[in-house]
Amino acid sequence: MELWLTERYALFQETKNSINQFEIHHLEWSTNQVEIQDLKLNYSRFKTLIQTNPTLAQYSPGVQVIAWRIIRNGV
Repeated sequence: MELWLTERYALFQETKNSINQFEIHHLEWSTNQVEIQDLKLNYSRFKTLIQTNPTLAQYSPGVQVIAWRIIRNGV
């Protein structure tokens, strides 16, 4: 399941005026399961979408990504 959760082919970047989408390629993410002790979400655009704590949480130090072909979506 971890591979399915982290294997993505698009990257989204939020700016003041748009949400930009890029096609991407990256190596497989290394992930570690974590236990959430306290979670505070402060992401106003998704306030109504995210209303409960996640049932699964993982951490990764990240991977380097190659990105190309930007698509700008105005907000």
